Amino acid sequence: MKKKIGITGGDKHAWVSVDRTRRFYIDALNQEFDLVFIENAQQLDENEIDLLLNFAGNIGWEVAGKVSCPIIYCAHGGAILNQDFLYKQLPNLRECDGIIVNCHSDVAIFESMCGEVRPNFYYLPLPVNEDLFNPMDQSLAKDVLGIPEDTVLIGHICRLLPQKNLHRFLHLFAAISKKLDNKQVKALVVGNFWVDYPILDYVTDAYPQYIEDLISELGIEDQVIMLPAKLSDEELLCCYNALDLLIHPTHSLDENFGYVPVEAMACGVPVIGSAYGGLKDTIKDGVTGFVMPTWVTSNGIRMDEAYGISKALEVLQASPEEKQSVRQACIQHAEEKFTYEQCANILVKFAQESMHHYKGSEARRILTNPDETPKLSGMSLPSTESGTHWGMYYSVVSHYVSKECPDFIPGTKVNPAYPWQYTADNHIKLNDPAWPAIYNLNGGKDLFERIGKEGLVYEEAIQEGVSIELINEWLKHGLLSLTKNH
Repeated sequence: MKKKIGITGGDKHAWVSVDRTRRFYIDALNQEFDLVFIENAQQLDENEIDLLLNFAGNIGWEVAGKVSCPIIYCAHGGAILNQDFLYKQLPNLRECDGIIVNCHSDVAIFESMCGEVRPNFYYLPLPVNEDLFNPMDQSLAKDVLGIPEDTVLIGHICRLLPQKNLHRFLHLFAAISKKLDNKQVKALVVGNFWVDYPILDYVTDAYPQYIEDLISELGIEDQVIMLPAKLSDEELLCCYNALDLLIHPTHSLDENFGYVPVEAMACGVPVIGSAYGGLKDTIKDGVTGFVMPTWVTSNGIRMDEAYGISKALEVLQASPEEKQSVRQACIQHAEEKFTYEQCANILVKFAQESMHHYKGSEARRILTNPDETPKLSGMSLPSTESGTHWGMYYSVVSHYVSKECPDFIPGTKVNPAYPWQYTADNHIKLNDPAWPAIYNLNGGKDLFERIGKEGLVYEEAIQEGVSIELINEWLKHGLLSLTKNH
């Protein structure tokens, strides 16, 4: 007789990626268990279930510690976005309960929150649609899209909102395109603008116009192809397979997995992505692409984009044999880690383990560590319509980035983090819709303008008697970005 699993939040979800995950959960678990969809707590009394899976919603949290079966909670992006809620609710869980996460960064977050008695943490990679995302002849894919075979095609596929960094993709693309001046280079952007995203919504509603103006400012109007998200399966498959490179420079706070890089790799396309959240797990650095180092500052996330540009050129200028080797590595990586069968087996195993180890009333309650988030100093980001602010997230985001804020040391070079402009009161404003911070240079105007022209190498700074302490202060506050000096 099959074990019975109750599922909460099993209805269609508004976010496409979450709904895709929902369908995978239901289909995978339905192969091994009887499923009951729970719409209210009363149904738990009416159905004898062996496991409650809280896919979404609050029912599982409302009955935490009160049901005679283990409960598994799906974190999705909640480890980042729902810290206050989690600190209140985690003590209601028992050590027999579990939390499913989709990246190891989330494991680190929950481990930092929980004391000696903690729930089970289950790391679950998510599957690529093998019927849709698979390799095809690149020249054929380009032909379907009306793109000449000898065109270098660099792609960006996502929801178009500031944290997904379409604007940074365009800057990266423009820089790469200039380095490939003997080739025809185009950017393929697939996605729809999301103008009411409620997290750190500094410039969200004006973002479409910002992008239009930026494309013109960069002089790449004839190079950018923009397609809507609602493509046919065949069109989307061709978009992926036509690419020579995908760039995914996300700063989306809750990027706990990221389907797009995995789908690209399944089609044999290498990926340059930010070393952030789920991408640290999905992109095999140096094998299926490269990840750009990321760090936290008092005014948002910063990333070594110069490294990304150099690695993109390395991928695009490789020999045909090297490109084929990378293509095969991408396909193999997707086949080894992200097939439906593999991911489904992992999910089923988690459910079986949870039921097998259930000890009933003997299970101890979870202990949590004190929430000792340090107060953020030096933040100069504007207020938002949603009321969210960087101070709510910066501490927990430190688990999603790849390193601590770097220091200006021998062999490194600093540049302004983003394009900038002077305000009416002679302050510096970063012209970046994801992190539009404003800075008072306090007498450092000449130095900043010097850095703004061509960057500053550490050894030059020493020769010129520049204040290294001031440079490090600007790095800490996100005014500057740092890379190795090549």
